[in-house]
Amino acid sequence: ERDIAMNAVGHEDRDAARSERAIRALTDASGARPEEVRDLFTVEFSRLERVARIRSYLHVLATANVRTMLSRAAPTS
Repeated sequence: ERDIAMNAVGHEDRDAARSERAIRALTDASGARPEEVRDLFTVEFSRLERVARIRSYLHVLATANVRTMLSRAAPTS
């Protein structure tokens, strides 16, 4: 049981690190406020997680969806 709990903690840490990298990349690419990007990413990741059968691509899908949201919200020059 302890090994399972330790493995789950390690998995959560890796997920959190992947999320942070995605949020930083989206913030840098879009110029949006970090708080806005974090909120969008968190909501989108949670939405996808609820319906996902396979978790492998959740970060990729959430990142792509948030990138699309940010580009649609960006003012046109």
